[in-house]
Amino acid sequence: MKQILKNRGINAVLLVFFTALSLLILEQGFRCWLFGWKAFDYRAMKNNAPISNTDFMRQSPFDDIYWALKPNLDTSFKLARLTTNSYGLADKEYSLEKPANNYRIAVLGDSYSMASGVDTDKSFHAVLENNLNTNSTQAYELINFAVGGFGLERYNATLEHLVPAWQPDAILLGFCAFNDQVALPPKTGSVPPFNPHIVNGFFSSYVREYYRLQSAEKKAFQIRATTTYRPKDIAFIDQQLGEMRRLANTIKPDMPILLAYLDNREHAAS
Repeated sequence: MKQILKNRGINAVLLVFFTALSLLILEQGFRCWLFGWKAFDYRAMKNNAPISNTDFMRQSPFDDIYWALKPNLDTSFKLARLTTNSYGLADKEYSLEKPANNYRIAVLGDSYSMASGVDTDKSFHAVLENNLNTNSTQAYELINFAVGGFGLERYNATLEHLVPAWQPDAILLGFCAFNDQVALPPKTGSVPPFNPHIVNGFFSSYVREYYRLQSAEKKAFQIRATTTYRPKDIAFIDQQLGEMRRLANTIKPDMPILLAYLDNREHAAS
């Protein structure tokens, strides 16, 4: 009897061990399929998480902006290199005072314009700046104020509080068609402190996350990813763009506002 119980105990331990090993192999194999050799890179995987769950964000001094990137970062985010300058902008270092004869463009947007998952120096506006300066006698500066998780209301808050000191000549708005029509929840009191729940992406389960996205969020994506906006969405966009026009005029009358339109609704629904 004792030998039988001993054998059963050994079998149970072996079952648990090989089950855990199989799950670990499945998880790591899935990561390698998604990310290649970076799946083994702790530093790269650590910040492969939503931006509000990382340790490189801080509370903005302006309640209506709410969060901001920390200055002087050189880290990995979404498996790409994220760098910020001394002002906490996801960009190279610029002088606050605009150089004489330079044409300066302030970039507003969310994670697509911040360039989540793309090296900071390879963002679309960094490439555009390089191309403009290569092919023109006019000197251009495209300064990136975009932050992941922002929407139209926070674009305008950024335009109101942060952009004027940089004396831009134009605004480049990175508009995300999938969610920029969504308003922030109404304020119900004082703004709570920004206290992020830090998630270490290296220890996250990407198999579980894949199925969570497939089941829990796909329906929500399909509802939001319609071919046309609802009347209330259009009214919200119109109101916010009107406010952007007003704020831009306080910096420089009739300042051009350029729109980089990303219509990713079809992709979000797939």
